[in-house]
Amino acid sequence: MNLNLRPKEECQFDAVSLGEVMLRLDPGEGRIRTARNFRAWEGGGEYNVVRGLRRCFGMKTAVITAFADNEVGKLMEDFILQGGVDTSLIKWMDTDGIGRICRNGINFTERGFGIRGAVGCSDRANTAIAQATPEDFDFDNQYEFEIVDGKLVASESEDAKRYREEAEQLEKREEFLSTAPATLSDQDDAVCALYEENLAIKETAAEQDDAICYLYEQLLKEGETNGK
Repeated sequence: MNLNLRPKEECQFDAVSLGEVMLRLDPGEGRIRTARNFRAWEGGGEYNVVRGLRRCFGMKTAVITAFADNEVGKLMEDFILQGGVDTSLIKWMDTDGIGRICRNGINFTERGFGIRGAVGCSDRANTAIAQATPEDFDFDNQYEFEIVDGKLVASESEDAKRYREEAEQLEKREEFLSTAPATLSDQDDAVCALYEENLAIKETAAEQDDAICYLYEQLLKEGETNGK
């Protein structure tokens, strides 16, 4: 299957994982059944990949998962942040404090030694990600997929496109205001030039007028501030 992916410059992340992330408790050289101390980590098959891509290759990565909104969930978020992975796509779910609604998964991992194999023991029933549904994540605002001629094609969604254009305009306005001309005459010339540029962006005359009025007001305020 051929993937028609968007160019890198149009993407917020290089890679995003989708899956459960659990609190990993490691007894070190001891056994789970006799341990009195555990070292806490975070872990998950999908998440481990994006963490490795971030730490080893410096790629921009994020994780899509769900946590119960409690102290354990915050601990795992902190672990993820230490790995350099973006946490903005995590779904935080309400919990009743005793795990009846949802909880965070725990994974005990015992190392192998000699002829003894490694041992894993998971406690992951009724976890937050198990309760999550597709509606809990804003997939449409990030990307859209469709089948074209038997191929899976990824494209920028309308919402994502709108957000990107708004961000670009905001960045352009802030850059313009930071170098605003000192006199009103110079400001008028600059506003006219910016207005002509906005004609190619705004669809209706009303939108164009609203945008330029707002920019002009900002310029006036900037001029008053500089005058003081």
